[in-house]
Amino acid sequence: MTDFIDEDLSGSRFERINLAGSRFERINLSGAEFSASDMVDTRFRGVQMRGVELSDVDIYGEIGNLTINGVDVGPGERRARPEVPRAGQDAPDQRRRLPRGVGCR
Repeated sequence: MTDFIDEDLSGSRFERINLAGSRFERINLSGAEFSASDMVDTRFRGVQMRGVELSDVDIYGEIGNLTINGVDVGPGERRARPEVPRAGQDAPDQRRRLPRGVGCR
């Protein structure tokens, strides 16, 4: 495998690239755009996302300590692990509604 350490790849275009099993540490993805992408069995730990736009996104998996727009929506110390759909299957409707009066800022 190729290692990219202290490289400036800003402005690069990656299309139909397989980065499965790759590890990203201290990476700047400011202004990056992901579309028609699969992030299966992907872990985000200690990540801050600001100015992020999420639209038409389904998230299924283990969730802990998740805050969205200042609202704690994660289960905290408990961990929620809903049924994860297999490739090619529709995901079950497991959306949770926030309590009345709680919403995005």
